[in-house]
Amino acid sequence: MTKKLLIMGAAGKDFHVFNTCYREDPATTVVAFTATQIPHIDDRRYPASLAGPLYPNGISIHPEEELQALIAQHGVEEVVFAYSDVNEDYLAARRAVVEGAGASFSMFDVDATMIRSCKPVIAVCAVRTGCGKSQTSRKVVSLLRERGLNTIAIRHPMPYGDLAKQAVQRFAALEDMVTHDCTIEEMEEYEPHIANGAVVYAGVDYGAILAEAEKEADVIGDIFELDPEDSRRLEAGWSVKTETGRKIKVVMDSGAVKTIVPEVTIPGMMVKQTKDSGNRFRAASGGKIPNKGATTIKGRSSNGGKMIITAQVAEVTKPLTAANEVVDANLGNNQENWII
Repeated sequence: MTKKLLIMGAAGKDFHVFNTCYREDPATTVVAFTATQIPHIDDRRYPASLAGPLYPNGISIHPEEELQALIAQHGVEEVVFAYSDVNEDYLAARRAVVEGAGASFSMFDVDATMIRSCKPVIAVCAVRTGCGKSQTSRKVVSLLRERGLNTIAIRHPMPYGDLAKQAVQRFAALEDMVTHDCTIEEMEEYEPHIANGAVVYAGVDYGAILAEAEKEADVIGDIFELDPEDSRRLEAGWSVKTETGRKIKVVMDSGAVKTIVPEVTIPGMMVKQTKDSGNRFRAASGGKIPNKGATTIKGRSSNGGKMIITAQVAEVTKPLTAANEVVDANLGNNQENWII
């Protein structure tokens, strides 16, 4: 028996999550996508040519308003949330709808969606629309081209048309926008790059897109939005997926009063409400960060000894360990030092 999944999306990241996490996974069956945010993208199918041999009929795309009915109709066991530009209240409301319908609610494995490139990549990211990614990316491309580097811009998907035809798109001349039947929004995005002599890639299958871009690029510029979960990973390198789990590096912070970890430290990590939930930590910058609750992380230290970390959960960019808690833990019960 395969596990039945439904992916909630907005005709972009949801397709990428499917392509990288589930398309070739025989243990899961994605029964449907739901779509929101962008008009006229529902009531379609993710084509078989993109969905792969496990999905000879493709995958249906439905309005998000049909979510509860789809869960009941298909016996969906898990719903994966895969779109951005939302706040935590919105996310909590969607979780409540899904769990109320009898399915589990999860985020996707961010690491699994990363595609390794053989060329240098510069990612221009933001947590929502309108932050200035496009302008920033054009400036970065211009600076690199001035240094004699052939720089390719890869744009996040805007799949409003025929998804099969939009699998891989290349824009090097203004006429290419006509060939690919671009919308006004797409033209506004691609034309400035083309006018500056740069090549833009876009489409739906980013594994295939990257492979094509690497054939002609010295440097690749990636322009994407990050959802609230992704944005906490902006300081990379502290969490590495291994064959048996995850290797997590933490920073000893002599000024921290509590050990604090991001909510994405471990996929599916349980966060419990405590008397401190809702209080705020003061950041080094002077800002205040809400405490979302507490979690317990069990694992092994760098020398193989058993280790238990009780930590608070907040929107930090990497795990921070309070020096006083490490000292107290070791003096009190002879536990080994934590991984630093």
